[in-house]
Amino acid sequence: RLSEDIDAVGSGVACVTAYLGLRREPTEFGMAGENHWLFDTFDHEVSEQTTRELIAGRATGAFLSFPSLKDPTATRPTAEVAAFVEAAFFDRWAGTSWLRRGAEYEEVKERIGAGLLALVERHFPGFGDLVEHVEVSTPRTVETFTGFTSGGFAEVPGTPERLRRNLVRARGPVPGLWFTGS
Repeated sequence: RLSEDIDAVGSGVACVTAYLGLRREPTEFGMAGENHWLFDTFDHEVSEQTTRELIAGRATGAFLSFPSLKDPTATRPTAEVAAFVEAAFFDRWAGTSWLRRGAEYEEVKERIGAGLLALVERHFPGFGDLVEHVEVSTPRTVETFTGFTSGGFAEVPGTPERLRRNLVRARGPVPGLWFTGS
């Protein structure tokens, strides 16, 4: 019954993320740890077209965050740029192993990373000068490390249908233990 309910609500949205190692603190740009939604257009829908554009290195929307500014124990400045994509594009690498997906996959990741950095640069000119290292994850990466077949950061989507079916509950089997997050 539970698996039928999960199938009925679908899976979460897929994403790609560029993890950035920075040379200097992003506070140079007035960042204080807040998150930013960056869009070049008012069309915020994830589609086959926006996915194709992103794969080609032309990002039009993403989420920019600064994990190191949120962590007082961080020793190096970091940032993350995440964008939603259609997971189906990455199906050709289903069943492959992390770090062994081939040259084409690595080229796709490079284009995605460049496109996400270009988007940030359009909104914060000069930000690219801070970037020392870029590592891109895809829906296949997420699946490898979390088991989420959707390739997103939350397997079961936060939709009204999911809430009506009461699939995810805050109370656990241990008294006083509450589950929070995705």
